[in-house]
Amino acid sequence: ITKGDIVTLEVWGVDNHYKAGAQASIYVGDNPPANIVAAYDLNAEMHAKAQKAVKAGATAGAVFDAANSVYRAARDTSYFRRCGGSMGLTVFTIDLVNGRRDILEPGMALLVQTLVDDPVLLTCASTVMVTEGGCEELTSPLVRLKTIS
Repeated sequence: ITKGDIVTLEVWGVDNHYKAGAQASIYVGDNPPANIVAAYDLNAEMHAKAQKAVKAGATAGAVFDAANSVYRAARDTSYFRRCGGSMGLTVFTIDLVNGRRDILEPGMALLVQTLVDDPVLLTCASTVMVTEGGCEELTSPLVRLKTIS
């Protein structure tokens, strides 16, 4: 790993019997290029909008739609992958993808994961638990591109 590289860090664990994951991108160096900062900011905004859409009664597709609204506004095309999915004994039984009609229920654990791949792969993820009024973070996302020297 050298100065100017992007490192993706992914950590998995357990929080109160829920499988929990977190993922983030880290820039090696002090001053990331403006296009990388802009892409990471887009990614973080997509993540925030997706996480805000997580609540009891919402559909899995609505979470995708929330992230896609940010991506589409910035890139003039639809988002190209899932925005995460269910966590538990298995992973992604419920996918947060376009058109998915699964209803989110209180107590469900979800990985909210967005990424962009232009100019480079950058990711932002957290695990949340669905609640009546929204969600509770089990792991927090990095909403600013982290740099290390």
